[in-house]
Amino acid sequence: MTFIKLSDMVINASKITSIRMYNNKYIINVLNNDVNGIFLAFSGSISSTNNQFEVCSQERKADYAIITNWINARATDSFIPSTSETRARE
Repeated sequence: MTFIKLSDMVINASKITSIRMYNNKYIINVLNNDVNGIFLAFSGSISSTNNQFEVCSQERKADYAIITNWINARATDSFIPSTSETRARE
């Protein structure tokens, strides 16, 4: 497993479901292991939620740099565009 250490948390990288990239911030969605459900007779439902948090370049410069480097390190070995390519499209 790969973990990303930020200033106030450690993220299990395998639990990241998506990262929205903006000019000065990332919004990171992480899969929550909590599953809720209710069943009655032969019907029911199950649901889970994603945790979402923001890393802003102005408020958390070191954490923003860590996430940027993590994304760019993986951009070359998959179809993920680098952050500079993403910013150029906006």
